[in-house]
Amino acid sequence: MAQTPKKKPAAKTAPAVNEAAPAVTETAPVAIETAPVAPIVPAPIAPAAPAPAKEKVGEMAVPALADVQKHIAAAQEQVASVAAKALTDSKDALLKLKAQAAEVGAGVETGAQALGKGLSEFNTKALAALRTNVEASFDHFKALMAAKSPQDAWTLQAEHSRKQFAALSAQAKELSESASKAASDVAQPLRQKIEAALGR
Repeated sequence: MAQTPKKKPAAKTAPAVNEAAPAVTETAPVAIETAPVAPIVPAPIAPAAPAPAKEKVGEMAVPALADVQKHIAAAQEQVASVAAKALTDSKDALLKLKAQAAEVGAGVETGAQALGKGLSEFNTKALAALRTNVEASFDHFKALMAAKSPQDAWTLQAEHSRKQFAALSAQAKELSESASKAASDVAQPLRQKIEAALGR
């Protein structure tokens, strides 16, 4: 609570020279009591109309927002075009891979056919060698039975062993060449298809 200042005592004044003035008496200071003061409560303020400066800020924000939206739309278009290109490239790569796989598959099929043919030739040669060896053994057995002396039998045995060693060496060489040719015939088409698929 605020106190009001006390009044100062009046100063003594001297009477004027020619003036007749009543005599001034001194007065005692008077204390003035003040009533309590109520606090000041502001009155509710009604909402004011928007200031013209805020309207200008709003007007400036609309073009800026439109500019931001244009940039976002451009970025979305770029992302969409990159995604579309990636999808197209992926499809092209997949189609190329599928074509290469088909070429390699054709090479495997050709190799399998060559393998079947090579195995057939190898088996034919192996059976021919077996038949030759069996016939040579029967002929040797007949000759041994017809031998008149142990010395004749010994000579027949030595000659048969020498012939069989030479025959078996020739047969082994022939079968080895046949197996190598069959392996080459199997691998060649497959290798060509893989090289073609890889673009070499």
